[in-house]
Amino acid sequence: MKNLFRRTLAVVFSVMMVVSSIPLTTIAVSSDGLTSVFANETATVNETTVSSKALSEYSATNTIAVNKSDYVVGESIQVTTDVDTSKYPDAWVGLFRNDVAVSADKYIYWYGFKNGLKPYGTYDLFAVGNYNPSNNSYAQPELYGGTFKVVLFGTNDASKVLYTATFTMADQNSNVNGQNSISTTKKEYVYGEALTVTASSNTSGAWVGLYRKGAVPKTYVDGGTEVSLAYYYIDNYNGAAVVSNNLFIKNDGSNTLYGSIPVGEYDLYLITGDDKVGAKTSVKISYATININKDVYSYGDNVIINAQSCTASNSAWVGLYKTTQLNGGNPNKDIISLSWYGLSAYGGKSLTFQDLATNDYGRGLQYPLDAGEYIIYVFGDSGYGQIQATKTFTVTSNVSAHFESVEYQVDNLTDGFANGKVQVQLADDSFHMIGRADVSLYWADENGNPLEDYTSLAKFPITDYITVSELYSHTLIPEGAKTLAAYVSFYGTEGTEASVVSLPEGCATFAGLDSNIRSEFQMVSDLHITDDVTTGMDGEHHIHDNEHFQMMLEDIAANSTDSQGIFVNGDIANNGLSSEYTAVESIYNAVEAQTGKTLPEMYISLGNHDSYPGNINEFIAYAKSLGADMETNKPYYAQDVNGYKYIFLGGDNTAYYGLTSATINSNDAELSAAQLQWLDAQLLDNEQNNGGKPVFVMLHQAIANTVAGSYEGQDWDGVVNIDALKA
Repeated sequence: MKNLFRRTLAVVFSVMMVVSSIPLTTIAVSSDGLTSVFANETATVNETTVSSKALSEYSATNTIAVNKSDYVVGESIQVTTDVDTSKYPDAWVGLFRNDVAVSADKYIYWYGFKNGLKPYGTYDLFAVGNYNPSNNSYAQPELYGGTFKVVLFGTNDASKVLYTATFTMADQNSNVNGQNSISTTKKEYVYGEALTVTASSNTSGAWVGLYRKGAVPKTYVDGGTEVSLAYYYIDNYNGAAVVSNNLFIKNDGSNTLYGSIPVGEYDLYLITGDDKVGAKTSVKISYATININKDVYSYGDNVIINAQSCTASNSAWVGLYKTTQLNGGNPNKDIISLSWYGLSAYGGKSLTFQDLATNDYGRGLQYPLDAGEYIIYVFGDSGYGQIQATKTFTVTSNVSAHFESVEYQVDNLTDGFANGKVQVQLADDSFHMIGRADVSLYWADENGNPLEDYTSLAKFPITDYITVSELYSHTLIPEGAKTLAAYVSFYGTEGTEASVVSLPEGCATFAGLDSNIRSEFQMVSDLHITDDVTTGMDGEHHIHDNEHFQMMLEDIAANSTDSQGIFVNGDIANNGLSSEYTAVESIYNAVEAQTGKTLPEMYISLGNHDSYPGNINEFIAYAKSLGADMETNKPYYAQDVNGYKYIFLGGDNTAYYGLTSATINSNDAELSAAQLQWLDAQLLDNEQNNGGKPVFVMLHQAIANTVAGSYEGQDWDGVVNIDALKA
């Protein structure tokens, strides 16, 4: 058979076994023997990645700078770095309080340059880094007052300090210019958690007082009437961080430590040595706290949460609900949370909710969160009775993630084919889409607007900050295309912002194909048609497959009136049942009646689902009803369509399956020696009697290293005796 494969152009279609959507491809065979895919949604791509190092070389100064020397709470801190990562591949930036000796484990916040972040440029400090040292999460720390430094390190262990920049952060109410200031590490604390206070004054005898919110301190100068709940003198602690449980004294004459501050809202005043209010800040003590990285998320954004509870036991937990679940009420045992996690292990830690949380089915969050309003609860007990804190947020329907740039290099400028490389680079605020989203490409006009009547090209996954992919062979560049537009595609929803690149100068578009078309047909797989769309998770899922099949037939009726056939490469029926094949016919007939047009004939090959629950006779019966020249219990046959030979293969080696001749129940396929001999004869017949025209060979199970899912480690290549098939 090897020589026959060399002499005969055999076009082999092999697809993944478990694709539940319907990939529709229109195929045209031209007179020059080329196979052209011109409306391809699921073509194979060979995808590679490149490192996150910048594309162009630069002369680095190995420095770091901030855009200001003094900030108030809430201001954006812009950090500019310029570091040579070829010399310092482990370079990173750490944020420290100025009075803390730098080390690899004492930072408040950090970011590095190994995950696609450019080593040169300006970034919002809290948009790119990792906060919690224990889990490298991405939530912003709360900075309230004091002097800080950002340090550029050249080594992981912080032994090589390349450059340092310092700045001051002050509460908006701090009297910095008067050299009196007060701040806390957070604005909200959990009951039992100690406040950390930093106060400084240029007067001797200054002290800090804790007051109920709104109280006016009793001072000789300001005329207030309220006495403090607790206090401490700052003379020995001027400018130093103080933990409240260790120093605050009750203001009741007992001279004892204040201890845990009750739940409520408080003001902290710095009273100067001359009995004036020098500075003020406010704090809140709660039973529980919930902090998230923002209040409005785009579709696909990470929800980063940091929750704490004062509950001493291990019963406190976090639950996520959509507000429409609650109907204005509170959660109870009859309303199942979308996701949840316990606070015993994760209290006070910043984490990505989607990755860590679980649900009642034992899986992670049913990701992604669709558009709508959500509410997070902290419960103090193992039930629903103690609601300690809530936080709401909104998810929009738009995908804001986008690419910073796209580059396109075509292999041949004159033949009208798109063969070449595409490189996309994620925008700095879109790193969270690495490994989770795809690249969606469109032929577009000179303004970057996708051409009408053209779907996207074959999508390929975003695998790194910069991803490079080969465009599928023989994809055509249509007339009217001037640019290529790249969108982030997340769960089928494309981003609102495109990155556009002009086609290379002199690049030809493909014209005149219509006059050379010899045959036009559609290739599809994995219909997974079911006759029961009302019960169970499987039925609920596959109702969409029935709908997709109907929509596909409607498209063919409208757009491909010259089609010679619809070729379904396996998994026609979801469970191999006769009633499911009847459902296929019902949908087919309904579309013909609805459109008033005659649809092309259907031709099918055996898929692993078509053999469920182990009997292939239903598949064979349906194939014969469609006109297949198939022998009993042999799930392979050949068909001549419009002068071309189409060969349909299927697993039939019962010795491998260990079952009777009519039962095959395996995801993989092994072709019997008899089928391989028959394939040799079919190829020889085409060579001798059909002028050596292209042969189209179909097998549902993928051949290794040919399509998505069949590459090493993906485990969806499913031909057991592949060497014998290739021999």
